[in-house]
Amino acid sequence: MSMMIESLADKPLVVVVMAITVILKLILDYFKSKSNSEKVEKAEKAAFDLSTSPLSSEISQLKDEHDTLKVATEQAKKVVEDHQNVLVMSRLFNLYSKQIEKYQQETRTRASWSFVFAIVSMFLGMGFIFWVGLSF
Repeated sequence: MSMMIESLADKPLVVVVMAITVILKLILDYFKSKSNSEKVEKAEKAAFDLSTSPLSSEISQLKDEHDTLKVATEQAKKVVEDHQNVLVMSRLFNLYSKQIEKYQQETRTRASWSFVFAIVSMFLGMGFIFWVGLSF
């Protein structure tokens, strides 16, 4: 490693370029640090500033934003309630359809059994008439 440094030291152009690079890096770091320090200082001044004029404008802006959010929340709530109402209506319609289907099935079952009993009664009645007619 020391041989590498010695071989680089023999070339003055490389040493100059390396020195310029280091100096430029130090200058850029200094300006970044200064810029960040200014930002922190400005934020500290704003944080501890007790004047009410910017504060009152911020408060009114926050109130406006709050009102806007409140309106948007109410609209979203209304949309959700409307969708819930649609969902409830569809569920009730489904229930109503199933109840109608059940009633129709029960009615068909009663009608078919009534028809079966009518046919049986008719044959029993005809059998009774023939039995009575043959016995006299």
